[in-house]
Amino acid sequence: MPLQTGRGGIFSQGLSCRAIQLFGEASFCFYLIHQQAILFGRTLAAKAGLDTDNLPALLVFLVLTTLGSVACLKWIEQPAARWLKRKIA
Repeated sequence: MPLQTGRGGIFSQGLSCRAIQLFGEASFCFYLIHQQAILFGRTLAAKAGLDTDNLPALLVFLVLTTLGSVACLKWIEQPAARWLKRKIA
């Protein structure tokens, strides 16, 4: 039983979702900032006396790091790529 529809397979439809594509593009920024974001978040939480070794804290770190990686993509990586493209062309 193929996983095909008239517009491509289920997986290709899922991967063509705009949010999934955005997160894919931001994955390198996520890789670059995740350790610093976790260290910063744990430092702030420790100063506030909060425990960070639990699922809610992990989810907060994940959401904030994801948002930070999208911001990094939109405000740093993409403008730098456009600037380099103009300089090289």
